[in-house]
Amino acid sequence: MNGSGNPALCSEFRFNYSNERPTDKLFIEFRLKENLPRFSFGGQVDILRADNRIIRFMDATTDGCKLLNTKNKLFQLFSKEIIRVSNFPRSCPLSANKLYFVRNYSIDPEEFPVFLPTLHWIVQVQILKEKVVVASVYLQGTVKRV
Repeated sequence: MNGSGNPALCSEFRFNYSNERPTDKLFIEFRLKENLPRFSFGGQVDILRADNRIIRFMDATTDGCKLLNTKNKLFQLFSKEIIRVSNFPRSCPLSANKLYFVRNYSIDPEEFPVFLPTLHWIVQVQILKEKVVVASVYLQGTVKRV
């Protein structure tokens, strides 16, 4: 688990991941050096098979200005919690010198479809200005059915 901010575009970037049970928590803070009137949000979801082969489940880039209002079900799985625990605006722009945060983000296992088997996953997300990465986060975990 890690995250990073592009020093040319972010004056601050902090990332922390806590795997204290019962729920893992993610913490991100960043401050931009310049306004982002438009940005994209990229996401990749990989599934790790039992034989260690990786299956790319999703690879999508979407308009970041519309992300929190998306109809994409997979993005909605993550965006509902982002709305709850962050100060991200519901529309553009992202402002310079404002501290944006995601605090105590966790994934609710009840949000996953019941038919989903136990699996290992890898998620990579990026905020992009045109095609330049502003900030990125890499996460991995396991969904277990009990």
